[in-house]
Amino acid sequence: MSNKDIEIVPESYAGKIDHKVLIWIEENKKPLDKSYLAFIEKHHGSIPVNGEFKSKKNNSYRIGRFFTILNESSQLTLPEIQSEFNDRDARIDRSIHTLINEESQTLRSFIDGERLIPFASLYFGSNHPDEMDLSKAYVDLLCFFYSSNKERPEIVVWNGEKAMEESLRMEEVLEYEDLSEEEYYTSINYGSFNELVSEDFDSFLDKLS
Repeated sequence: MSNKDIEIVPESYAGKIDHKVLIWIEENKKPLDKSYLAFIEKHHGSIPVNGEFKSKKNNSYRIGRFFTILNESSQLTLPEIQSEFNDRDARIDRSIHTLINEESQTLRSFIDGERLIPFASLYFGSNHPDEMDLSKAYVDLLCFFYSSNKERPEIVVWNGEKAMEESLRMEEVLEYEDLSEEEYYTSINYGSFNELVSEDFDSFLDKLS
């Protein structure tokens, strides 16, 4: 595990993780990285003071907020944080559980917990992601990418617009081919919309400035 910690905006802490939701994710989707879990227990749903990092292609990005591990049944700490986009607490909008179950074309197709699990939102230019609807394709996300030949998930930037393009391509494929679930996931060109950041969460933390 990395010994690095980062400075967090204190009032952005979202309260405790809902461990029932964590169990659901790990039993129904993928186990979350142990280093990440140790980190997010301390910084659940928080905004980093300076979350800037570079991808392997040397492109610059900035984290807006780490996602929560909550759902609509979770007991939330007060005060309530009203969502601008839904009739619920904003901490539910910003939840891993919400995003992998969201009714949105690109999220439903690719960020469904099978190969990709999102854990943070990214700035869009100078715009903080809290100002944006996370179910829309223009919002880019930081994700765990699970590969069959890797012991730990890689860290990737998920490009929403490129993922939409790949989703439309896969719709065309399905019009002509009857694919099994395994064939469907192996047919997706993940490299067309994922940009590698680091090999694992520990090396990702070391990148944060």
